[in-house]
Amino acid sequence: VGSTLVLVRTPLYLLPALTAPLLPRLTAAAESGRSAALDALIAKVVLGGLAATALAAVPAGLIGPSVSQLIFGKGFELDGFSVAMLTAGAGFFAVATILTIVLLAERRTGVILLSWILGLVAAGLAAVAISDLVTAVSIAFVAATGTGAAIQFVGVRAGGQR
Repeated sequence: VGSTLVLVRTPLYLLPALTAPLLPRLTAAAESGRSAALDALIAKVVLGGLAATALAAVPAGLIGPSVSQLIFGKGFELDGFSVAMLTAGAGFFAVATILTIVLLAERRTGVILLSWILGLVAAGLAAVAISDLVTAVSIAFVAATGTGAAIQFVGVRAGGQR
């Protein structure tokens, strides 16, 4: 799992460089009151992230096991389902990172904390409900990051309604 997780998380190393310019803009927008244009930008970024996640997870599930075996050798390949789930989890994490920036700009750290506490609960429930370790870890990762991103999205949307 670890070697494949390294592969699917590699694009996340670019995320800080791509999101850092958003923070000052979002902070300024939060201080002056959120606009419809900013809400539209947030929606586009989130929907784009979710679409990219869906588009990446399917091919990752199909070719990921072969790529993992090619790079790391025999014995390190995962099944396609697990690779797809790890890819989806990485995508959800990227979406959550962007939403975290919005919530930080609005000084709403409580929503961030709640999202990850509930994400950990979801991961724990997934992990204990599934007997196969690799499948449990893969689904727990999706459960944690998906729950975190969903709670943050609801929090961001609710903040924009004020």
